[in-house]
Amino acid sequence: LAAYTFADSKIDQFNERPELENKILKYVPKHSASASIFWKNRYVNTSLRGYYKGERFGDDLNEAVLDPYITFDIRLSKQIKENFIISLDIQDIFDNQHRETIDYLSPGRLITGRVAMKF
Repeated sequence: LAAYTFADSKIDQFNERPELENKILKYVPKHSASASIFWKNRYVNTSLRGYYKGERFGDDLNEAVLDPYITFDIRLSKQIKENFIISLDIQDIFDNQHRETIDYLSPGRLITGRVAMKF
């Protein structure tokens, strides 16, 4: 599974702040993409995902530039009995912290476990 997004998000007209006209909306990357592979087998189901978020602006005047980044995630899951699923998710496997906004630095590697019951 793969996806690509191109966004050309410019402010055409803004009477209250004309200095923002023809500026790109902050935090909106022009390019973003993701690709995933899934492997289902009798031992453990595995999903790998890569995500790219392109360069974007961190302010309305397009002066602060936020760098592009790539992250990789993995999910391991196993169905137990008929109604239970356990899984382990690791987001940003390589622990590459990046700026999401001017004020927010991503947490880096994030590991979560899950036990679910289907009704």
